[in-house]
Amino acid sequence: MIYTEVGFRDDALEEVRQLLKGVERGAEKAMTRALNRVAVGARAEIVKVIAQKHEIRNRDIRDAIKIKKANYDTLEAQVHSFGSVIGLEDFKTTPSGYKQPRPKVGIQVKVRKDSSGGRIPGTFFMPNKKPIFVREGDEIMRKFGPAIPSMMRVALDEDGEQSIQDNAENRLIRELDHEVQFMLSKGAK
Repeated sequence: MIYTEVGFRDDALEEVRQLLKGVERGAEKAMTRALNRVAVGARAEIVKVIAQKHEIRNRDIRDAIKIKKANYDTLEAQVHSFGSVIGLEDFKTTPSGYKQPRPKVGIQVKVRKDSSGGRIPGTFFMPNKKPIFVREGDEIMRKFGPAIPSMMRVALDEDGEQSIQDNAENRLIRELDHEVQFMLSKGAK
């Protein structure tokens, strides 16, 4: 599992409390809202980085990256990735589904965008089934690619996890300022 964490320092919490002292739990509300928006933005940025490197749908990536939202008691949001390996059929394949007759040379699979992909000898689609299979002796086995956490690790190592963390911290400052201004203009809600 991989995760990115964004939170507040205690002195920042005290500054916001002073600004919003007339609003009941105003500091906690403002910080919680800001953190949760930043977490959603960080997830979107991580999805974009992974999708730029891998031949997989954004929806499949987003489904494997969860957000643990902040609340008034825990002023911390987490973006974490989990999951096991993904079937090769979720990546770019040629042919894209069952064809009759089966390709004798196997199915070509492209996992990363910066590679040309490769044929996997002996692979095939079964009729009316989407997964890619290969016969190994008397058994028919499903073929799998990498898991989202490992794709995330590779993409973040190449592009720098620090840039996503820096963007999240900068976004947090903007979001918190926006929330404080909103709460001051509207009063207690």
